Amino acid sequence: MCSDVVSFPQIYLHIQGYFLHMLPKDYFVKHEDVCYLGFQRNPGDYWLLGDNFYRGFYMIHDDANGRIGIAPHSTSNKEKVQASEIPNTLLPSVGGHSVYQKIEFVLIALLLLFILLHWVLPKVKEWFGNGKKTNH
Repeated sequence: MCSDVVSFPQIYLHIQGYFLHMLPKDYFVKHEDVCYLGFQRNPGDYWLLGDNFYRGFYMIHDDANGRIGIAPHSTSNKEKVQASEIPNTLLPSVGGHSVYQKIEFVLIALLLLFILLHWVLPKVKEWFGNGKKTNH
């Protein structure tokens, strides 16, 4: 549900020496009454930052010098953009899998559960007479 979005963590992206802040309301997209995660897998070696990332930021594109300026706009809840190095100690990943692998695992598990509930269990009930005891 979309009301659960606020319970998700804030995200900090480290891009060329700067930490950029994303709130849960930034990285979810609401369509009608359904909320979707606003990240997509990219097969390339780069990230394409779009509307979800831009929310709350004022962007200046300096094409002549190949630069982009980013700052929270005046009514934004974003933290100030800060220069910093990535910490030397990182939190360990769970099981050594990437976020994409974890998401794929969850989606596959949900698909298997759906198949079990909608196709396998009705067949089992049919085979065993819908749970009715038979006298032999």
